[in-house]
Amino acid sequence: MLVFGYSKISKTSKCGYKRERLSAERQTVRSASTPAAGTRLKAPKRSWKDVEQRRIFFRGLNERLSLPSMEGWYSVSRQQISDLGGGSILTKYHKNSLSAALSEAFPDHRWEEWRFAITPRGFWKKVENQKRFLESILGTFGGSSLEDWYRLVPEAMSKFPSEYGRLCSVLKNYYNGSLVLALQTCFPDHPWKPWKFAVLPRSVVESVRIPSDELREHLETAATTQLHIKSLDDWYRISQDQLRAADLFRLVLRYEGLGNLLADAYPDHVWDNSKFSLRNKKSEQRVLRQIVATIFPHEIIHEEYKTDANVTFDKSSYRMDVDIYLPNLKLGLEYHGTQHYHDTYHFGQ
Repeated sequence: MLVFGYSKISKTSKCGYKRERLSAERQTVRSASTPAAGTRLKAPKRSWKDVEQRRIFFRGLNERLSLPSMEGWYSVSRQQISDLGGGSILTKYHKNSLSAALSEAFPDHRWEEWRFAITPRGFWKKVENQKRFLESILGTFGGSSLEDWYRLVPEAMSKFPSEYGRLCSVLKNYYNGSLVLALQTCFPDHPWKPWKFAVLPRSVVESVRIPSDELREHLETAATTQLHIKSLDDWYRISQDQLRAADLFRLVLRYEGLGNLLADAYPDHVWDNSKFSLRNKKSEQRVLRQIVATIFPHEIIHEEYKTDANVTFDKSSYRMDVDIYLPNLKLGLEYHGTQHYHDTYHFGQ
């Protein structure tokens, strides 16, 4: 507790003045940890030289400002600290940096300096700080591993304007606007593949060659995990929507067609480019067939099966066509495409 006294001068005669010491009861007592509401701390300048006193001051402010958690400090301004008596702490001991002062006051808390209104001078020049920032905003953008950077696009990141704005600023100031270069610098041990990024400058796209083995590995991963592809011929029945969902459509555009893309990845296979442009691919129905085959691995499965003469529609008496049919189980499945639920160009409006 800091105790500061002062003297009072009272006039007692024409000859002079009498200096009287205030009594102990009238001395001003100010505590750095619990200042009076609405008042400013008036501690002597030298008192803040003690690190512990500076910590006591900020810990007291934490209660005084009624901050629900440490996160609340990110919305506190330097002007508020100055108004509450801590301006000299910032200017003389922390180069006017609130984040530096809080790091001293709360050393056990991991601060994210970029979330303050003003970052410490020279903060962004350190690669380690840039790395911490990229690790943090990746989680904000919905990613969980470094591989998730490949699929992030500006449209998705811009939904978080504060973080996205800081990212753009860092890239512009230190990496000529290149996210790829930033990631390669901050995470040099990760085997980055620039061609896998969802968004690349045209100059980079044109200069980066994709090795056939890497391209084939990438396609096979998408084929098994997302597209339910069992054989190379299944590629003929893949739709544009499925390619987009598997994040492959940009590669198709780069190679000017799915046929060219597959020819580069599988140069020993003979592809029939005319099959890629077939209109009646029934691509979603193919996925249904693959799922059924997984559930019934030992059953015979027919696609586009025309039933027996005695299986007809009630009104027309026409024989039924079934999308998927398992004769041994006498099980038929009909797949309803999106045209049953949404307007599509092919089926009109």
